[in-house]
Amino acid sequence: MVAVDHDRPKLIITLLTTPLDYVTLLTLKFLQRVFDMILEFASKAKENLAAAQLLFDHGLYNASANRAYYAAFQAALVALARAKVLDQSRVSHETAQGKFAAELIHRRKIYPSHLKSYLMELQRVRDSADYQLVAVSKKVALMQLKQAQEFIEILFQEK
Repeated sequence: MVAVDHDRPKLIITLLTTPLDYVTLLTLKFLQRVFDMILEFASKAKENLAAAQLLFDHGLYNASANRAYYAAFQAALVALARAKVLDQSRVSHETAQGKFAAELIHRRKIYPSHLKSYLMELQRVRDSADYQLVAVSKKVALMQLKQAQEFIEILFQEK
């Protein structure tokens, strides 16, 4: 679950009544962008995970694998934004995967090391589902769904 700042209204009132210098204003714009990213991508991650489950339940294994990957990818964007490693909403898959592993697992040790390969593996299966002639099996789709669920559960735990 993504934490929501309940003191935000007080902060806004304080900011509106306090003269701001240019650097403070830029900092506030940065923080607002980060806050917006967290809310939007957390919502998308949850939606895509629910879609992956529905698709799986209806035997649509390729589509389920695709949505499971995007759920995990969007959760990684939330984690990167929360750690203030990322402040832009458009980022390549390679960049997000690299920053997640390097910064949040290896350097800061925020998340367990076994997650470092999850995004790459989930993307590999998604690429297979989307671009290969052979369909993703029920077993592989289930594994994809379980990995995405675990990834999101760990990332969205309160810290």
